[in-house]
Amino acid sequence: GKFKVHGDTEGHNTMLDLIDYYKTRPIEPFGEFLTHPCFKDQNKDLYDTIQVNPKEKPADVLRTAKNIQK
Repeated sequence: GKFKVHGDTEGHNTMLDLIDYYKTRPIEPFGEFLTHPCFKDQNKDLYDTIQVNPKEKPADVLRTAKNIQK
């Protein structure tokens, strides 16, 4: 697969290649460069707990999920 910035014609074999490329070449049409990393926090509450078995109570499913994570 190739990695591309939407609207550009330049393809890159890896995400690292794409990042390195745009550190020294502008992203058009605005002429912006990739200058520094922007990390996202790994939020453990990102996913909702869903009820798989309709006969179980939601609290039981949540309790089971917490026990599995331990």
